Amino acid sequence: MLLFLADNLPYEVSIAKLSSYLEINKTTVLNYLSSMQKAELLHLLYTDNKLVTKMQKPDKVYLHNPNTLYALGCAGSTRGGC
Repeated sequence: MLLFLADNLPYEVSIAKLSSYLEINKTTVLNYLSSMQKAELLHLLYTDNKLVTKMQKPDKVYLHNPNTLYALGCAGSTRGGC
């Protein structure tokens, strides 16, 4: 999941596309994203921080530490190259 996100960042992530890629349901994907944010692997951005609910889709997803791209071997690649 982290490789897929690293290859598509910082663009808007389609939860439906991600769930079909991973072959898991959307609720599980949102739970994984939340867990990765708590582990400080990802930074999730929402348009309205005051009304964020557990099941709300993030508007943008960023890696918490850009050096993670180097660790994953995605540095310098373009979309689809990771």
